[in-house]
Amino acid sequence: MGLPYVWNAEQTEATLEIAPDPVTVHWTHPSGARYTIDYVIPNTNQCKDCHNRSKAVVPIGPKARNLNKDFSYAEGRANQLAYWTRIGYLKGAPPPENPARGGVG
Repeated sequence: MGLPYVWNAEQTEATLEIAPDPVTVHWTHPSGARYTIDYVIPNTNQCKDCHNRSKAVVPIGPKARNLNKDFSYAEGRANQLAYWTRIGYLKGAPPPENPARGGVG
């Protein structure tokens, strides 16, 4: 069963909220445009819609295609997919030049 956990404002702790309230989300697009939306966090019954695979509830996580970009680390700029694999955060991730495999673990 999927359960909705909601992060606090500091992004340091998440708490279980069976029927969470919408949260206001702000972000800046790479073009510089600023956006604000009220994001409706799925409730307990809705969680299974995204986590359902062949009638089994499975975890979801980052996709290789979303991690395949450069990021500025303390050591310098590096491809996130390659860097996370090198430091042991990911196992079995596809190479950055072929990230089409989807999920990573």
